[in-house]
Amino acid sequence: AQRVSNPQVTTVVAAPSAPPVGGNLLLVLLDDAGVDSVSAYGADAGAPPPPIDGLAADGVRFDNAWAPPRCAPTRAAGQTGRGPRRTGLGTNVSPPDGRNELGREQLTLAELAELSPWFDYQTALVGKWHLSTRSSPSGLLGPTAQGYDDFTGTSGIATTATLSAGQ
Repeated sequence: AQRVSNPQVTTVVAAPSAPPVGGNLLLVLLDDAGVDSVSAYGADAGAPPPPIDGLAADGVRFDNAWAPPRCAPTRAAGQTGRGPRRTGLGTNVSPPDGRNELGREQLTLAELAELSPWFDYQTALVGKWHLSTRSSPSGLLGPTAQGYDDFTGTSGIATTATLSAGQ
């Protein structure tokens, strides 16, 4: 096992005996879309969206999942693998000048990717972050402060940013 620490989180990573196959991860999170909206899940949505159907056919498809009915708690759970209340975001961040955000002590997918003993992941978040506001402690740096190498998108409060780690 490998022990990795950052100022806020201590994690123990147990290494399997052989490296895993693969090395790419793409997580697609859509607002206001249920399985009744995606043809890969059997919906008759008219013209099929080939990119989504292709990803579903060639990847891992979740057939039994639960998501909170609000944006920020869903994103916090997806980023951390924890229940929304355990992340401190049981409700949406307060726009536009609220100070609540996903806490730095929460380990995100991007920070977890940095711990990989086999792959040198490059991480990017494209789209809506909605886990901080321009007035919260990390401000619009939220995604890059939480481990992403690059971010292009919106905080969720109609403020768009393009950032790279270190900016």
